[in-house]
Amino acid sequence: MSLKQMILLIIVLSAVVIIGCRKHSQPRSAPSGSIRMVEKKIGDMGAPSDLKISYEKQLLSLTNECDSFIVWNTDVSDLPPVNLETEVTKLSALLFMENDPEKIFNTIAGYIYDSMKITVEKNENDLDAVFPQKILQSRRGTCLGISLLVMQIGEKLEFPIYGVLVPGHFFVRYSDGVVKRNFEPLRRGESMPEQWYREKWPTRDTSRYSLRNCTKREVIGVVCYVLGNRLFADGKYPEAVAFFDRAQQKFPELIEAQGNMAIAYEKIGQTEKSIKILGDMADRYPLMDGIHSRYASLLLKTGRYAEAESEFRKALDADPGNNQVLYGYAMALYLLKKCRDADAAISRVLFSKPDFEGASDLKSKIEQECR
Repeated sequence: MSLKQMILLIIVLSAVVIIGCRKHSQPRSAPSGSIRMVEKKIGDMGAPSDLKISYEKQLLSLTNECDSFIVWNTDVSDLPPVNLETEVTKLSALLFMENDPEKIFNTIAGYIYDSMKITVEKNENDLDAVFPQKILQSRRGTCLGISLLVMQIGEKLEFPIYGVLVPGHFFVRYSDGVVKRNFEPLRRGESMPEQWYREKWPTRDTSRYSLRNCTKREVIGVVCYVLGNRLFADGKYPEAVAFFDRAQQKFPELIEAQGNMAIAYEKIGQTEKSIKILGDMADRYPLMDGIHSRYASLLLKTGRYAEAESEFRKALDADPGNNQVLYGYAMALYLLKKCRDADAAISRVLFSKPDFEGASDLKSKIEQECR
């Protein structure tokens, strides 16, 4: 394997696009039942400007935009498609004058999972399972899609229902400033405590993932982010950049959109833009998972070996046993002619995983250089 191929291997391995509802470990315990938390925090309520935003109009507009770059699956279910307005009218009758969040969510859950027979879709790029009206046709919903359906129902029935973002997952919450009740879309609307989410989708950067209520504008930003990921997966990188930028504008704290935009820029050859974005992110969000290794990989590709070494070292501080990072670190050291340190790093990789791709070739190159 040539040196160029080994460096490109690092780039390929590091270009991981974070997509919603990512895989997670099985919980050690799964508490159930409703969770009510008495709090009086103004910050827990939606922003006043949100009153001007309609989920229905915003999602319909985005659905229409999608017509230009995807083909909707028309043969999606044996069950007949339904109209959301009609279904909301039925729910309105069932929930007339109701203000108990437990009864509200139980009724909505029964409608979604039993009456409509909507199942959970694991493929977050399946847009037929993201937009509410499409979900009612396909009868499949991602965690974000089912959450959007619940929020759109809540908007129409004037219930205080908000979206909540954790790293790689999305759920909804009833929150009136006094009572909070979570609705977990992957567990048929079961109410799970906040600690359950923190254990199931952990992150070092808890400052950005405070489990607060998202504004409507931020929720639409998350949808734009998912659309960007779909375009990225389809190889439409310039279009993906545009949606990632929109996501960032609507939801500045969603820096994953900025990170994926950097990767998309790299895909279309605008490497300097990518390096600038990732460098700023590494400085501003040093606890973001994978940011230093991703930045280091591009620095390595562009011949900035000393900077790459420094960033790989930061990545190893956070994750000492990561063979991918160790491999990149060893490569940077080798290119800086620090053969002894490079040999020690690649030896750790081979000890942990003898068949790690490219590691044996790099070990041989280091040994030849250090003779």
